[in-house]
Amino acid sequence: MDSGQVTGLEDEEIAETLLIIFFMASTLKKTNVSLHKVRIGHQGFSCMIKVVKIDVSSNKNFTNELMDI
Repeated sequence: MDSGQVTGLEDEEIAETLLIIFFMASTLKKTNVSLHKVRIGHQGFSCMIKVVKIDVSSNKNFTNELMDI
């Protein structure tokens, strides 16, 4: 049964996960990555990360936006 409590990841796991997310976002064009919240759970840390594609033109349709990535 899930109590909804944050468990978290150990130091090595959270560092590796953050590196992968930041690397993935850096391969995309015009993205902004920010770390919003870090909490300590029962077994380690949890993070809230926001990845936003910036400078998206409203004149293009969705298919063209995907082609720009």
